[in-house]
Amino acid sequence: RSVKLWHHPLEWEKTVQYLKQNGYEVYDIDKDYISGNAYLWNHLPKDAVDVSGDISIERRAEMIYHSDFFIGLGSGLSWLAWAVGKPIVLIGGFSESWEEFKGAYRVYNPHVCHGCFNSVAHVFNHSDYFWCPKHQNTPRHWECSVGITPELVIGTIATIPVFKEHKDKIKTTSKTKKKG
Repeated sequence: RSVKLWHHPLEWEKTVQYLKQNGYEVYDIDKDYISGNAYLWNHLPKDAVDVSGDISIERRAEMIYHSDFFIGLGSGLSWLAWAVGKPIVLIGGFSESWEEFKGAYRVYNPHVCHGCFNSVAHVFNHSDYFWCPKHQNTPRHWECSVGITPELVIGTIATIPVFKEHKDKIKTTSKTKKKG
């Protein structure tokens, strides 16, 4: 469902770019290279390594296990990352913070509409790909997701201890190469 996508323009491209600038190789392990409906299509980020396809859950778990951290939304792959014990940057807007597991580096924008998925006032419509119970077909459609900027996600990534350690190693290696 599209409610479980990150709808900010250039969201993944800017995030992948930041990670690559900090020495990371970024892998996209989504099942589909492209998915969507009607006018909304989600593509793998252009600078990410494409590991999409019909891959077993065990293989996906292994890939996540050997990563430093995982970035995702409130969906199955984030839960898988949690199950294998990886730090998770969880991009969420449609759900409340208590919906998913504890311990994630949760990114959401409290200044826009959010949490509709958990509201008793709204029943999730599985057949409506564009479900947004408060603002569908208005300029505020999916503002819970659009309002999460790449800068918010990047700022959260920068707080993860393993990212900081990696960044420090890159700086140290870079300085050593310059001296040599």
